[in-house]
Amino acid sequence: MDVTQYITNIKYYRGTLEISCFIPRRQWARDTKITIRTKHIQSAIPEEYELLEILKQDTISNSSSLGYAEHGLWAFKVKKKPSKKKPVQKEKIIEPELKPVPVKEPEPVVQPEPEPEPPPVLESETIEEEAEEKAPDPIPVRKKTSTKRSIRGRMSKIAKNSKTKEK
Repeated sequence: MDVTQYITNIKYYRGTLEISCFIPRRQWARDTKITIRTKHIQSAIPEEYELLEILKQDTISNSSSLGYAEHGLWAFKVKKKPSKKKPVQKEKIIEPELKPVPVKEPEPVVQPEPEPEPPPVLESETIEEEAEEKAPDPIPVRKKTSTKRSIRGRMSKIAKNSKTKEK
């Protein structure tokens, strides 16, 4: 199990390593129950520390039915491992070799051939094109509406007629 995603803080102070974790409650029954114990936290201790002793243990869970809290604190007595330093090497100065750069001769410029002129347009063709451009837009066809009045209008008319008959 990867518990590093739940670790919120790691503190090292005078040989003591404190790790705090928080796991949010599960919202749905289909979510899996997760329990984090000391053995999981031990596997997440950074490589630079050597575990000597467990000072404080805890257990957390994302389910309230298990009876554990959702945040916890673990304390370990650790010793920092000596770091492996690589020996410092002196930088070697490499002088670059100067090579002559070949000069390229410019390529001759080729001019494109002029495009042929389009054939002359006849007068009959231009008159037809102008006639097409000046043609009026077609008249839009109106949608036929119903000759019957709406039920609301008929009912109000009936009501008015009945009031006038009563008087």
